[in-house]
Amino acid sequence: MKHTLFFIVILAMACQLNEGSDSQQSSTSREDERTSSGIQIHDDTTLHFSFRGQPYPVYIRYPKDSIRGSILLLHGYDLPPLQWCKETDFCTKALQRGYALVIPDLKKTNYSLSVYPQTIQQYRHYPTLPWIRDSLLKGAEKLSGLLSKEAINFVAGISTGARGAGLLAYYEPDRFTACASLSVDFDITKMSDSFLYQGWFGDFQTYPERWKNECIAYKCKYYQVPTYIAHGCKDKVSPVSQSLMMYDSLSKYVYCRSRFPENAGHDYDFWGSESSAILDFFDQQVN
Repeated sequence: MKHTLFFIVILAMACQLNEGSDSQQSSTSREDERTSSGIQIHDDTTLHFSFRGQPYPVYIRYPKDSIRGSILLLHGYDLPPLQWCKETDFCTKALQRGYALVIPDLKKTNYSLSVYPQTIQQYRHYPTLPWIRDSLLKGAEKLSGLLSKEAINFVAGISTGARGAGLLAYYEPDRFTACASLSVDFDITKMSDSFLYQGWFGDFQTYPERWKNECIAYKCKYYQVPTYIAHGCKDKVSPVSQSLMMYDSLSKYVYCRSRFPENAGHDYDFWGSESSAILDFFDQQVN
């Protein structure tokens, strides 16, 4: 806490839905099944979805024995969806603790609330947040039995995936017990010169309210889900000030934990170092 407040003081001083048709189907898994807590446990499998004619698979990883809960795992912008599992021990540790993993491949989505007239053409076929909520999450629940509102579910993300994690926690408080967001731009209005955000939302000066509505930084008092926030102080992709300010604001309304390691950057070395802390935080919400 002292470390967090120090950075906040230093920084202070220094300064809907408009989608096309979609379909979904489940890949075939082998007949070997086990049952725990009313959920059938299959071998690892893949669910298939489409948004505006483009495929978006969802990879399911099951624990060896009983299912304690589920974690929706959201990758960074244009990163391989399973790379978090391959480059760190997060997935191994989560499965050992009894958590099933739901890992969608969302490619370059920015978790936009809509496709706007100003959204550039190359971004228009990437999933929106409403589609993720209404088609992907509900479809995954129907096809796998995971992520139901009656079960214990968590959402975790890195970089742009962490933006999605925070937004899903905000809009789906009945579905997610806790959230973990690592290395994320919480307040995109502070990055109005970013071509990435301009490409999705149009010019900030022309559409300031749209930009504000597209992030949770202006909705903290309505946010309900316990959240773990971590950000490396040497992050050259997303400034640590984003998470420092968000933690300071969000912790006034909901239980939060944070960590801001001094020498960490925007990479799997840092994200991997947070594996146990994230899972401990999730465990605490159900114990």
